[in-house]
Amino acid sequence: MTGAPIPYQQEYADYLEIECGSRPRSIEGYLMDLRGFFQYLRERHFAGEGGVDPARVSPEQVRAYLTHLKEELGNSPHTRNRKLAALKNYYHFLVLHGRLVNKHNPVRHVKKAKTPEKLPALLSLEEARLLIKASLLESFLPFRDHAMMRLFLQTGLRLDELVRLEWRDVKLEKACLLVQGKGDRERLLPLTEATIEALCRHRQCSLSPGRDGDRVFLNHRGKPLTWRGVQMIFDRICRGAGLLRPGLSPHKLRHTCLTLLLREGVDLMTLKELAGHKDINSTEIYAHVDLGSVREAVEKHPLG
Repeated sequence: MTGAPIPYQQEYADYLEIECGSRPRSIEGYLMDLRGFFQYLRERHFAGEGGVDPARVSPEQVRAYLTHLKEELGNSPHTRNRKLAALKNYYHFLVLHGRLVNKHNPVRHVKKAKTPEKLPALLSLEEARLLIKASLLESFLPFRDHAMMRLFLQTGLRLDELVRLEWRDVKLEKACLLVQGKGDRERLLPLTEATIEALCRHRQCSLSPGRDGDRVFLNHRGKPLTWRGVQMIFDRICRGAGLLRPGLSPHKLRHTCLTLLLREGVDLMTLKELAGHKDINSTEIYAHVDLGSVREAVEKHPLG
């Protein structure tokens, strides 16, 4: 299924970029999911009509599409929910811009699939320390990689936020970082003394002069690091430290940072601001992650 044309595609892409602040990668993800949806409709429900009018799509057809994803394509609940979210966002745009009356919105009452609660993987405190140490020993550009690992583990940055970070956003004299997160929401993150020292050493040895507007993290050719580049560096460091295992990725360092802070007594509202979450629901999973520590403590209860 290669995908079909999306009605009002350019208007929708402009809406995502300008009004929602979505990034090119996210926009293409939305469009890819929508092409698959309209291709399915064209083949199964609107064959021979030359196109699909979004206003003529029924809730039953949407549910049939989700069943098709599950039973014929084998999509997981998580993947089906992502594709449903793309449909809901698209139809919200159509209603918002007068292309559709809300009562004719076919996804309005379609519910998400239930998903098993999955706790994010993370490193232990000892493993995190080992990773930081290995970043200086297992790297071609040790000061760069050391600064990266410290930033991940101290600030809980997302991978996308780290690769887009510019020197103008690093306020060393104020010991903080200005981060532009999802939806262009800005937040200030305090930096510890060890992280500031790591960034200073990296700047002194950087392939870039470190001017405002320059990316903080570059590859060995002096070009901005990509997501894939960071993953390769991370894998190399983990391999050298004996930490490499399936599912481990730079994003898990964000989970590690937030979980370690929670265990040190940082409250969820503060964690929410640090993580750049839109609402507290996204942060609450870390309370569940820490249940293991609570259980350990309870097992030591003298009246147990």
